[in-house]
Amino acid sequence: MATMIESLIALHPTAEWEWQGDGTDYAKLNWLDESISKPAEADINNKKSALESAAPMEALRAQRNEKLAECDWRASSDVTLDDPWKTYRVALRDLPSTSSSPTLDSNGVLGNVTWPTEPS
Repeated sequence: MATMIESLIALHPTAEWEWQGDGTDYAKLNWLDESISKPAEADINNKKSALESAAPMEALRAQRNEKLAECDWRASSDVTLDDPWKTYRVALRDLPSTSSSPTLDSNGVLGNVTWPTEPS
């Protein structure tokens, strides 16, 4: 789950500011950057919602990339990649477009994804 601090960093990664306390009370945000206007609380909350909405797909891509990396050696120039592995790797690369509604629970566990079966 995204925090207000992460959301503020995503909105203005180079801005200078400090947040008193735990970063949940907008009134305690001290904006130090004179070159960038302090974002409204609604802007920070909107960014927080956007980050939370994007998190499941980002987790899917990260896990997919790990699975691709684990079998990259099979696609090196001195190894002939057989059809089951080609099909598996294509299915992994296609996952973001074929998994329209992945979920992420409060423990960060990805759900609602059908992973292709790795060939034996």
